[in-house]
Amino acid sequence: MIRLAPVAAAVWLASSPLAIAQVAPDALWSAWQQGAGFVSATGTAEPDGDALVVEGPRINIGALRLEAGSLRLVPDGDATVIDLPDTFTMTQGDISADVSAADLTLRAAGDPTNPTYTLIAPQMDAALSGQSLTADLIATAVDATIAPDATQANIDRLAITSETAGFSASRDGVDLLIDGPLDALTALAAGEAGSDVAITLNASETAQTSTLPDGRGTLRTVTGPSEEAASASDGTVSLSQSVSAIDLSLDTAALPIEAATFAIDTATWSVTGPAATRSEPSPMAVDLALNGITASEDLWQLFDPAETLSRDPAELRLAFSADVTRDSASSYTAQRAALETLRLSVLGTELTGQGAAIFSRPDAPYGRPVGTFAFTLTGAVELLDRLQALGTLPGGPLMGARMGLGFFTRPGSEDGELTSSVKIGPDGIVTVNEQQIYQIPLRAAPGQ
Repeated sequence: MIRLAPVAAAVWLASSPLAIAQVAPDALWSAWQQGAGFVSATGTAEPDGDALVVEGPRINIGALRLEAGSLRLVPDGDATVIDLPDTFTMTQGDISADVSAADLTLRAAGDPTNPTYTLIAPQMDAALSGQSLTADLIATAVDATIAPDATQANIDRLAITSETAGFSASRDGVDLLIDGPLDALTALAAGEAGSDVAITLNASETAQTSTLPDGRGTLRTVTGPSEEAASASDGTVSLSQSVSAIDLSLDTAALPIEAATFAIDTATWSVTGPAATRSEPSPMAVDLALNGITASEDLWQLFDPAETLSRDPAELRLAFSADVTRDSASSYTAQRAALETLRLSVLGTELTGQGAAIFSRPDAPYGRPVGTFAFTLTGAVELLDRLQALGTLPGGPLMGARMGLGFFTRPGSEDGELTSSVKIGPDGIVTVNEQQIYQIPLRAAPGQ
């Protein structure tokens, strides 16, 4: 979905107040040919009264290309209307979109050499293909503006369906804001240094349906308000997402109920790190939080009708930090990594943890880490006792779980508390509570 977004989103560039300046058709076409702004174009232009008719136009908006059989540039007061045909093609990399957009209105106004573009469209349909994927995208009530250093778009509903992938998704009340030039997005995606940019994408509601492998069931997700953000500034990139009122439903013949449903009050995650490839270590951080995870009553009745287990909402919090070098757009090498926070509360148990490791030899297997991690688990023995009394699980797995607790933990200072100390020594020996469990290879295996 991320790769498809620029192809879809760069089409809707719509209406807002414009600066008063003359953008005549010939001036706009000349600016396009020269690539004076963020739009460049090729084609054959011929006058048609006050208008220009361009045959075989190829319009480039950053990494995005629009192609049509022809278009007309028509004067409209101080602006120029770009009269596109009802159908045209847009491509980015190996992804293409055959777009159908009747009644689309596109205008250019402002600075003739680098104007502001506005677009209004009642509906835009796009047939997407590429990367072994075909999908249909529909955007309704599109209203957006794209200026040299900012883009804003409002879309009532954005929906995508892929029969080949067994996937469909929709977003209602979509608001997109890009504070920065469009070419900064291309640099950000490629892991290159570019202009500072900040992007926010809000939606009032999101829905998604996926077919499980081999058609074994269907997973549906519906959420309330969501906000996604991405920014690049001073050599640092930040990504984040916040979603509330999440409902998940799993419909599968493997369960003797109509559907297994779960709810999550809020889910947030964020990542920060170097915005471009860099040989010097840079800070990186990852944060994840899931709050208020609950299961439906019919699912509880299936496994625990007597309410033997705790039904308090589950919580998860994870936070990592690191010093990394960015070797490419998708490759990183860690110099240091730390588990800042681990807290998992579920079924009456709580697991917490912290620790850090230094990777002294990035060229060695696993970077030759050296460090210590500490974990605390409470309520685990009581949970196993309750599961045994419940009788839902076979005795074998429960016995194995008790043996695992005995091997990997030891009693803590509080009642019902178990602790583990994990150490990785400079010789590659990994110990848990001073018992060796693994030896990290000191050299890579032949051929690696």
